[in-house]
Amino acid sequence: MNDSALQRAAVRYWGRKIGKVLDVVISILRKQYGSSKLVVVDPFGGAGTIVQKLLRIGHKVIYSDPNLYAWLITKYHIGRCKSNKVSFQNVLPEETKALDPHGKIKRIKLQKLYVIWCPYCKIFREVIRYYWENCMCIARLVCGHNVECDDVELEPYYLYPMYELKYPDGKWFYKRRNVRRIDELYTRRALLVLTAILNKVKRYGIKGYAGTLYWLALMAIQYNSSKMAREGCGAWAINSYWIPPKHVELNPLKLYINRLNLLMKVKTLSINTTTSLRKTEKIRYEPSLDAAILRLTATQLAKSFNKPIADVIVTDPPHADETQYFELSFLHNSWYCVHQNPVQWQKCTELQWYKEEIVVNPQQGKGIKEYLELLGQAFASFRNMLKPNGMLIVMLHEENIKLLQKMIDTIISQGYRQLDTITLNAMNVKPIGAKGKNNTTITIIIARKI
Repeated sequence: MNDSALQRAAVRYWGRKIGKVLDVVISILRKQYGSSKLVVVDPFGGAGTIVQKLLRIGHKVIYSDPNLYAWLITKYHIGRCKSNKVSFQNVLPEETKALDPHGKIKRIKLQKLYVIWCPYCKIFREVIRYYWENCMCIARLVCGHNVECDDVELEPYYLYPMYELKYPDGKWFYKRRNVRRIDELYTRRALLVLTAILNKVKRYGIKGYAGTLYWLALMAIQYNSSKMAREGCGAWAINSYWIPPKHVELNPLKLYINRLNLLMKVKTLSINTTTSLRKTEKIRYEPSLDAAILRLTATQLAKSFNKPIADVIVTDPPHADETQYFELSFLHNSWYCVHQNPVQWQKCTELQWYKEEIVVNPQQGKGIKEYLELLGQAFASFRNMLKPNGMLIVMLHEENIKLLQKMIDTIISQGYRQLDTITLNAMNVKPIGAKGKNNTTITIIIARKI
């Protein structure tokens, strides 16, 4: 497994670029700038695939994305690796506190949650996984036997996210289906394990390598730890908050250990970066840095620089409707934000970027018109970051030709001169558009600042 495939296996994220798309971008840069080393900005950074590629060939980069989950993925892959100083034992709990039906505190061994009595073997056996179908549970044991069972009657002692999948105005998330709150996505058994891990991980900040690793691994296992997980579906197959009638329950502690080990196998880049620039008005790009990995919205990023800094902007803006980055990453980010306020996510600073999200989402009051307006405002602000005659390279996914042209016109009209358009048939890209559409076309727009 090559490093790119290993990264995707370690942490899933939506809309990552495949190699041949980025190879085309690299060839464009070489044609225009030769072997010159450039300062390149990606204001919609996502999982950092673009900036990683650029760093590997010697360019300096400024990455930004307000999504904590995306930012942690990028920070982990790009930050300095100190893996020889990381001990997993610091974050692997053996027991946890729980509340019994009478509200009394008990201490329980986590391993006992996934061990039950086998009436055939007449001994306790480890559970490989629990199978749920229409609220009925069967445990598949290591001995091969299936045993009827149920969820535990204990409640977690430690905090966990109880956020409603609802916007402040009372509208439900666009991607919500048959659940109301985040905690409904888990069995009590899984919540006991996840809160025990969280109680360990919360001691670590996300600045250092170890903290980034621990938090990223915890976020990355949330789908497979939830009731949304299905047999044979490793990734989030249906991008909605939906509990299917038939699903599986896996041991979150084993998932966490496996994810930590997988992340440790990824070859991270070891470069000079800055990630701790908090006050946007004080952000300055330092020439001694190879990368600035920032957690800002597009508007905040553009306001952070008081003079043109970028030779090139290379970016992949949010897709119009299907990829709801805020809503879909809400599951992951909620586990970090729970200690700010476990009940009201609207009071968590890490989750406020939805207000500026460039998306088509009727629950946010954003249609195509609003999407294009936000897209135009973003690229108008990016122009201030580009040096005179600086280049803009934008990758767009849109099968609707009329909408695609509107997106292109909106971007170019913000003070750019279009040089060329390249259309790629990227067959290896997972369909991104509406259901039933084979959305495998990527359009690359090349322009210059006027």
